[in-house]
Amino acid sequence: MHSRFAIHAVTLGLLAFAALADARSDRPLERFDRTEHDAVTAVGRPILPATETAEAEPAPARLFTAPLQRSTTDDPRRAHWQGGLLGAWSVQLDRTLLDRPRREQGLELPQRILADLPMLAKTRVLRLEAVYEESNGSFSRTGIVEGDGASLVALTSGPEGVIGRIHTDGRIYLIEADGSAADARISVIDPGLLPTAEPVMASGPAAPVPDVPMLVEGLTEAQPDAAREEAWGNALLGFYDIEFNAKYLLSDSRPGRRRVGPAMPVAGARVGAWLPLLEGPVVLKLPTVEQVYIDGIYTSYSGWIEGDEEGSLVTITIGPSGTLGRIHSQGWMYLIESKGMGKAHTLTVLGQLPPEAPRDPDPDNATSSSANQGVIRVLVLYSPAVAGQINTLAGNIVAEFNQSLGLSGVPSSNRLSLAGVQLVNDDFTTLGARCRVDVLNQLANRQGIFSAVDLQMTQTHADVALLVVPNRPDFSECEAGRGRIGGVAKNFNSSMPFALATDAYALGDFTAPHEIGHVLGGNHESGGTATPHYARGHRASDCSWQTVMGGYVQCPFDFNPPDPTLQTTKRLPRWSNPLKTYMGQPTGTASRNMAAALATQMPIVAAWGVDPPPPASPAWLNVVSQQCMGFNDVYWAPSAGADAYELHGSTNSAFTAPSLIYVGPYTHAFIDVGSSTWLRATACTGGSCSGFSPQDVANVWPGTCMQP
Repeated sequence: MHSRFAIHAVTLGLLAFAALADARSDRPLERFDRTEHDAVTAVGRPILPATETAEAEPAPARLFTAPLQRSTTDDPRRAHWQGGLLGAWSVQLDRTLLDRPRREQGLELPQRILADLPMLAKTRVLRLEAVYEESNGSFSRTGIVEGDGASLVALTSGPEGVIGRIHTDGRIYLIEADGSAADARISVIDPGLLPTAEPVMASGPAAPVPDVPMLVEGLTEAQPDAAREEAWGNALLGFYDIEFNAKYLLSDSRPGRRRVGPAMPVAGARVGAWLPLLEGPVVLKLPTVEQVYIDGIYTSYSGWIEGDEEGSLVTITIGPSGTLGRIHSQGWMYLIESKGMGKAHTLTVLGQLPPEAPRDPDPDNATSSSANQGVIRVLVLYSPAVAGQINTLAGNIVAEFNQSLGLSGVPSSNRLSLAGVQLVNDDFTTLGARCRVDVLNQLANRQGIFSAVDLQMTQTHADVALLVVPNRPDFSECEAGRGRIGGVAKNFNSSMPFALATDAYALGDFTAPHEIGHVLGGNHESGGTATPHYARGHRASDCSWQTVMGGYVQCPFDFNPPDPTLQTTKRLPRWSNPLKTYMGQPTGTASRNMAAALATQMPIVAAWGVDPPPPASPAWLNVVSQQCMGFNDVYWAPSAGADAYELHGSTNSAFTAPSLIYVGPYTHAFIDVGSSTWLRATACTGGSCSGFSPQDVANVWPGTCMQP
């Protein structure tokens, strides 16, 4: 055979033989069985495999000579690999390492090559122990990935090109190049997700790229800064430069638009995003818009990934201090941050962050007053060291919390509202008073810099407060040597309604909603006190996931997973609810139903602060169709004294189970609906909101888009 598929067959044969040899041997792959390799005569002639007397190896060279770039060209084999194809990248190969065997004094030395593989945070070292010369003029190298005793490597180079397969971390990295070109493609395949009835190399039609504007594209692998590496350690799975096209979230950039006037945020936008670790581009559905004034207007878009409605959560906040987007899916967090002006942004991929040392919150000590509305005002306090994008982060935390409520089945009358963002001029570095519990107790006891916190909360009509402090894993006296990481809270205590989160965890994990959940009475899956008793997190029967209030009590965290992208127990951005499912399992039980508890607790906590009387309901609400697809303008009457308005929507005229569509200071929203949606508005001041306005309906335009 004289084709690239002949090379591929050789490579497959080498891998199959290596796997068979390993199955027969009780020795680890780190001690490669050279005797068995000498016997490989059916597929090639060995060229003097490495001996124990070989001279010292030179420093490893790099297999790839340029950074990986995510490929946006679809692979025609996707239809056969289906969910097994995790992604593809283009790269430059150093062909001199593969085209001829490296010899020294007539002996082939063990060859060590550095390889930066996609989806892996650290560079891998390939140790190639033997080289085979094939009858067609190609050369094949076999070996292992150092540090992975279950790995296999086979790289074949010849006149027709290069075929390489690297088995490590539970994946297959397929490397392909044509002829003598240095341009190569890496396809990452999860063999556990491959269909069993069809060959891997068969051809088929390409999966379509979704017909939506791309919000996130142009991924280029980059080097994370030292601060990120220190903050997230092994949980940092990847870092990329990206193009972020914010214009596609606005009304004047929608397909078929006919709207005339200022650009407005679209409630109901559908946009695409290229995300590492996920197969191809995904579609983000963003039905909710929240706007808040801090040092300007901050707009948050929230929703989910289409096709992963059960487990994903998306929040994107844009304001004067920049952009912050957080996308939760399959246990990973995709963090989008501004890089400067314009489209240039960064994308950080994070796995599950390690938990702080276990600690149950303090016992309950709350009054049991009630309120008609569950709008909880949260005051965000912050240290100077975390000032960077604190306004954007505060808005994003609120939007993330509210979207998780809706996706978990909590009625839309319950939500967080941002009371304010205020500086606390202390980074808490004093030895003996700097661990998370120490700092929280200073806040709870109104000590020192917190002496005026009651006045701050009264002036902002706040019900609870969240303190964000620097993440300091170097504070070795804290939390069993783990340092000041994670968060802590007072449990359902009306006189101490406080929570704390470190900045790295507030940004890179679901820590802030988890700690606020403690303030609302929630607790972990077992242990401690929960109010009510069913206000608990839940976990999968196999510990593959846990809900927001899960605390790694029954599913211990794996601090040294073989693959950091596959943490044993992943955080699901959902509150436990036996009526909701994920991967076929209920996300709660009768004794673990945090969604039901929140529907009860949030109105109680909303009454902890002193709110002004609610304004009058908006006197009218009108919908004006844009006569194009599902685009509609919604207007409602202003109410005296209101500082914010809510727009709710329902799929039926009886207005049952409404969802939150818009929150903000304006009396006008631009929405994109997929079907008839009945709408009502409320007016709010502080934490008090009015009853509903009259109702109108938004419809999908039945014909072609009309032009102005």
